[in-house]
Amino acid sequence: EIGTADSRGFVKALIDNASVMLTGGDLVVQASSSPEITSWTIAGTGQVSKSDSVSVGLSGAGAGNTNSLAVDTLAAITGTASVTTDKSVIVSATDESKVDSNAGGAGLGIALGGSAAIGVTVGAARNVINVTNSAQALIDSANVTAGGDLVVRSLSNQNIYALAFGVALNVAAATGSAGVSGAG
Repeated sequence: EIGTADSRGFVKALIDNASVMLTGGDLVVQASSSPEITSWTIAGTGQVSKSDSVSVGLSGAGAGNTNSLAVDTLAAITGTASVTTDKSVIVSATDESKVDSNAGGAGLGIALGGSAAIGVTVGAARNVINVTNSAQALIDSANVTAGGDLVVRSLSNQNIYALAFGVALNVAAATGSAGVSGAG
C-alpha cells in the first residue's frame, strides 16, 4: 500500500508566489512519481484419509491480495508567481505507477476407503487492486512570460499486472462400492 484514501502520497514541484527570471535556458517545473508494488500470496493444503470402511477427506486453500496506490503528482506555477525566460517554460507532471500482484491457492486431496470414499478439495484466489493516482500540471493565477514555447503537460501511465489462480486435485478410491471425488 502506497498512500491511502485518507492519507495520500504527494509529489510536488512548485513555483508559488515567487519571482523567477532566467536567461539562456528553459525554465522547467517537473514532478515525477513512479511507485511500485510487487506482491505474492500463495496458499496450499493437502490431505490424505484412509479407512477400512468409509473414508471422508476435505481440504481447502485460499489466498488473496489487496493492493492500493494513492499518489498525487503536481507540477505548477501558482499564486502571484512571476516567471520570465527568453527560452521555453515547461510545466510537467508524470505518474508511472506499477502494480504486479499475484495470488494462488492450491489443494490436493486423497481419500481411500474400504466400502466408500468421499473427497472434496478446493483451491481459490482473489486479487484486488485500487489505483487512485493523479498527475496534474498547471499554471494558475501566475504571470508567465516565455521567449519560446509554453508547455503544460501531464501524463499518467499505469501498468497493472494481476494473476489469481486456484487449483484443486482430488482422488477418491474405494475397494468396495463407491468412490466420489470433487475438486474446484
